[in-house]
Amino acid sequence: MLKQTSLAVAIFAFLAGCQTTTTGPSGNSINAPRPQAQEIPEDFYQLAFNAGVASTLGQRCRSVFYSKTTADRAERDAVQDLMSRGYIANDIKAWTRNLPKARMQADLINYLETNNVVIGDRDSVCAAARREIAAGSAVGRFLRERG
Repeated sequence: MLKQTSLAVAIFAFLAGCQTTTTGPSGNSINAPRPQAQEIPEDFYQLAFNAGVASTLGQRCRSVFYSKTTADRAERDAVQDLMSRGYIANDIKAWTRNLPKARMQADLINYLETNNVVIGDRDSVCAAARREIAAGSAVGRFLRERG
């Protein structure tokens, strides 16, 4: 099963310094109306899933590695975007703790089947990782070839 990535740690670290208020036209701090936070936004889910797939590929293929620097930057940008859309730190923390495991598992199985990846077969894992890097895909952006 897909391990949770450093997403949670990076988000929590970033959130430690975040404010959740907005500045109005007069420069005064106001409470902005916020979206309903019960559902995990699709872009947040996709970021977590893609980073998780990349991390898994990077762990199982010696010729590539998971770029924590890229992941940290993507996570920081995602948190800033979510907060600018009115979500608060507690929403983001809750999503990170409660990623939909059944959906992630189904999506991972679909990814493995679609990309002809057999966990335990290093050649198929590495081939998928190299394809992701070459395509500059959402998964590939977190992977780098070892030099």
